[in-house]
Amino acid sequence: IRRLRALLRVAPDNTLALLDYAQLQVAVGKPKAAGRSLLTAINLAPNNRLVIRTLARYFVHCQKPELAHRLISRHARTPSDPWLMASEIALADAANLKSSFISKGKRFLLDQSKFSPAHLTELAGAVAIEEMCSGNLKKAREAQRKALLAPNDNVIAQALEQEEEFGLHLDSPQVKRALSASSEALTIQAFFQFLPADMNTHALAWHNEEPFSSRPIQLIATNYAYMGRFEDARHWSSAGLLADPEDFGLLVSVAYSQAQLGQIPEAEATMRKMRHLHSSKAEPYCRATEGLIAYQQQRFEAGDALYDLAAAMFNKSKQEYIGAFCRLNQVLSALDYGHPQADQITRTAKAALEAHPSDDSYMLLKIRSTLNIEESKTPSQRKRRLSQWVFDPSSNTLTEKLGITAAGAQPLIILERK
Repeated sequence: IRRLRALLRVAPDNTLALLDYAQLQVAVGKPKAAGRSLLTAINLAPNNRLVIRTLARYFVHCQKPELAHRLISRHARTPSDPWLMASEIALADAANLKSSFISKGKRFLLDQSKFSPAHLTELAGAVAIEEMCSGNLKKAREAQRKALLAPNDNVIAQALEQEEEFGLHLDSPQVKRALSASSEALTIQAFFQFLPADMNTHALAWHNEEPFSSRPIQLIATNYAYMGRFEDARHWSSAGLLADPEDFGLLVSVAYSQAQLGQIPEAEATMRKMRHLHSSKAEPYCRATEGLIAYQQQRFEAGDALYDLAAAMFNKSKQEYIGAFCRLNQVLSALDYGHPQADQITRTAKAALEAHPSDDSYMLLKIRSTLNIEESKTPSQRKRRLSQWVFDPSSNTLTEKLGITAAGAQPLIILERK
């Protein structure tokens, strides 16, 4: 921040420096100052795509997605810019509005003569998500294939998170190159591969690249909590709240870590804030944390009732996999604090996890193995490929066949000799 401030004293019209300065201001909990920096940048460069998108992202960070969408949808550059179209489509979804450019975006993807795949990657990714949400899985897969012809950081991270939903193998050379260069994508991959040490390494690199983003901090804090390093989890979650004081996931992490550290008044204060900001959404998480506190205080009957209520609330809201994860945490707390009925609690958790496995449950079990509960991964579906290689021994040629394959297709087909 000091270096950027010194640079801006000499060159106050340096737009890129203003963008970097604003992002760091957000990271240290100065959103109003960041807003002033970004408004200066947009006044200096009103048609700069990077400035426009950064300001829109800032509005989303400030819980103003409608303002972000208005900025993009009404900008004169958007109708001819696939990057801004992609932002408009995504922001319309975030603001629960109808996209103004989804139809035009689809037409852009059909006519790729004006733009290279690298300039269409985010637009294709946005269209893919829109098609998937509309139930058009075939069109969604094709749009995702186009997005992955030359993916950037955002698209490769999206592809990893949605890999099972799209049912696509991510093994093409361009995908592997993009993955190796993206700290965000490497973090997500490490999580899905259940490699906690690698996840922390890549999440720290991601945080260094995007200090204003709460997502890498959430993953770092969660990982530390799984490891039982609750002071580290509390430290990182609290640091993340400087940039985003109302972030729900970070508040959950802080309250849980404070409770595990025996900081009961602090945990109760955090839960009051959660309930005030997020009302009913926060209630099952608070009940589970209160169950943990009751176990610590040897009030096992009260703790059982609180954990039962939390799991029932998750299940009622169709979040059974979180209910199962809640039961797993109940087991760990019961064992940690000498619950006399720990065996029964373990059996209940085991049944819930068998019915509703999740990646989070598997990761926690991998890090903190618990007796009598087997690690159970969520089942993977047979995936399609983005393209397929065909080898013709008669002509000794290897040709790439473009397009989405059938499920379970092999990467290489060898034709029989004629």
